[in-house]
Amino acid sequence: MVLLNLSFIINRLANKLMVDVPYQWLHWSRQQPRKFICLQANQTGSERLATELAQVLFGYFQSQNDSFAQLSSQAPAPVHAVFWQNSPLLADKSVTSLPDDVLTLLERKLLSKDRQTPTLAGGELNGDEFRIRVINAQQYRSQLGQENRLLVIDARQGFNPDAIAALSGTIIGGGVVVVIIDTQITADSISLTHFIGGIENRSNCLALNLTSANEKSEWLAPLTRMLTFHDVASDLRSLPDLSDGAVNQAQQEVVAGIVKVASGKRDRPMVLTADRGRGKTTALALASRYYLQQHSTSAQLIKIVITAPTPQAVATYFRHLQDSEGWQVNGLAAQFAGHQVKFMPLEQLIEEKQDCHLLLVDEAAGIPIPQLLSLSKQYHRLVFASTVHGYEGAGRGFTHKFLPYLRATYPGTRLAQLREPVRWSVNDELEQLLFERFFLNASLAELPSVASLPITAQQLRYRWGHGRDLLDDEQLFSQVIALLVSAHYQTKPSDLKLILDDPNLVLGLQFSELSTAEQQAERSDTTGNNHLLVGVVLLLFEGGLAPELVEKISRGERRIPGHFTPQSLLTQANADWAFAYTYGRIVRIAVHPDLQNQGLGQQLLSASEQYAIERDINGLSTSFGVNSTLFNFWYQAGFQIARLGFSRDKASGEHSVLMLKALTPGLRSQAKRLQQQWRENLPGYLSDEFKTLPASLMAMMLSASSDQQNLGVAGERDIDADNLQQLQRFIDGSRQYSYCVPALHKLLMSLAKNDYSYVKNIASQDEPERHPHSLLLAKVLQKVSVTELVKRGGVSGQKALLQQLKDATRALLSQQTY
Repeated sequence: MVLLNLSFIINRLANKLMVDVPYQWLHWSRQQPRKFICLQANQTGSERLATELAQVLFGYFQSQNDSFAQLSSQAPAPVHAVFWQNSPLLADKSVTSLPDDVLTLLERKLLSKDRQTPTLAGGELNGDEFRIRVINAQQYRSQLGQENRLLVIDARQGFNPDAIAALSGTIIGGGVVVVIIDTQITADSISLTHFIGGIENRSNCLALNLTSANEKSEWLAPLTRMLTFHDVASDLRSLPDLSDGAVNQAQQEVVAGIVKVASGKRDRPMVLTADRGRGKTTALALASRYYLQQHSTSAQLIKIVITAPTPQAVATYFRHLQDSEGWQVNGLAAQFAGHQVKFMPLEQLIEEKQDCHLLLVDEAAGIPIPQLLSLSKQYHRLVFASTVHGYEGAGRGFTHKFLPYLRATYPGTRLAQLREPVRWSVNDELEQLLFERFFLNASLAELPSVASLPITAQQLRYRWGHGRDLLDDEQLFSQVIALLVSAHYQTKPSDLKLILDDPNLVLGLQFSELSTAEQQAERSDTTGNNHLLVGVVLLLFEGGLAPELVEKISRGERRIPGHFTPQSLLTQANADWAFAYTYGRIVRIAVHPDLQNQGLGQQLLSASEQYAIERDINGLSTSFGVNSTLFNFWYQAGFQIARLGFSRDKASGEHSVLMLKALTPGLRSQAKRLQQQWRENLPGYLSDEFKTLPASLMAMMLSASSDQQNLGVAGERDIDADNLQQLQRFIDGSRQYSYCVPALHKLLMSLAKNDYSYVKNIASQDEPERHPHSLLLAKVLQKVSVTELVKRGGVSGQKALLQQLKDATRALLSQQTY
């Protein structure tokens, strides 16, 4: 624990008058319950709905402000509000609002200058007290890290669990969430019905059907009762007074840990995870404030840099600094005693290494994995802070991909977690609703200690059905989601909507049967049926569209959700035949982490294949961010390459690959031809679109996609005697590299299926890109510069690199027989 020095305590006492108001507001507001209102409405009557809703909200926040003003004799925080709707029209950035839309009308009502109501503090709550921001579609992520008192979501264009979960996390205690849904969409959406079903019997949550009310607005009375403010007993004179301004002991310990990163040994990063509303951003600000105040007399300039996916995400951080005496805050930069704190965009931090004492990375799960890796390699005093619920951007890739890398690379990595809410009260009903209905806290059940390991094929049982079939078994449903979360960094709340609402999606559940002795020893299990859930697969059936619709897709006029495979083949691989076949796309596959590497995943794929064959499906498909481990899994299951995406996924930093496994002769010949075409066209892309693709992975894909099986027939490799002679002379140094490039190119492009084990072993090494074979492929096929390869290979210079290339050529020739 870092002890505070006397000067800081004196500063805090001198600063007390300034910090009292925001500090009191924080503690007062977090004791007030958050309100959740779900209004079922149609597309008409927006004017009346907006007028009456504005009136109720206006009165609620006025009473709330009055109550706080009576206790503190100070003005409370403005009513920061965010309005979100899933309208395609608002995708046009030039359009900021929609005419006659309920959100636009509500915004006008709340901001109306002619509406003024005296408050008990002698002030006025009017349009100037509201700070409203209208956002749409994926812009909800821009609000992560901010604090709002009002959230209104118009979900009549579509139910988006990701947006509701993310934006609700910005609402502080005493705040209000209003979700407007369409009656018809509710009737058609099982996921929405499931969500609304959780509102019942919660005192601070209310669901109203406006369409069933009469013209006298019968819904207004219960809404008014729900939004009649009743102050929870508060005593601002007995607030906790932790020495560093922390709200609770756990936050104070985190602050001390952050300070230790700045003042202790290098390369010992800290990772702070927390659910929404736990005060992680506040902890970053408090630590920054304390560290600089502790070094206020230092002659050395101290610089703290904070970054995040968006500048808006750090608004709370700088607001805390602004509330402190002696700090000069100008936008996203601050100074104290000559020392500096500033926000910097990710791209700038990566391209221009900064000389800073501490780098804070907020909302880290919203940052692409490659950028996180770059930061961890360039900076030596790092704190990563984030939630990890899947809707942040990089999803759960932060915990599944980046965190294991960080701990392996820097053994001194420290993990910290904040559990107690800061923005709202413990046992908050809105948080409970979101966690329960979106399974945000689903966790894997521990395997029974008596379970037989390894699991044999004879113990496995399979169950196929739709997501709605699981609604009657909440425990099993929770385990399904937990398995998916454990295996896939892209799993997010909106996956629940896909599982429950898409009639073409089928769940395959893989169970291990317990023996009689195991059943007697283990009274409870994950299903209640004497079976253990060990694997899950999501199978989405695609194809079978009408010819006229296919023609519009081909011309780029339509994009049909739920038919990724044929649409991708048609528009990106020029496969005119794509919609002549049906596909079972494997959207997700997961095996219990404690049971992996036993072949259960391959057996689950085999069961999926049999299920598809029984339903006359022509083939299976899958698409994923490709790396050597995942590619090997799907290749071993008999899948072929169909296409490789040019751009890298923003979350994983990996190129997306589409693979097929044909189940009928017709599709089998088409898939083979498609893979041949991909391999023939590949050289034209390797030095440009695929220049950053790992060379070790490219070697695996070249080998796997070859039509040739036999190593021993030189003619099949397109390597003649002249080519072999050039290669030998390159090895012995009698020919310069440049004169041998054509022969080297042929050698690498002739990788055959029997080379697969050789190149896979290279890719499985700790640093496969440093292997001579990877350097050779990167130089010859991807045209990577000598400077970059010297750095990548960790060699002393060009001469040493050349020797590595020669060694790789010799090894490959000895591996292959001519």
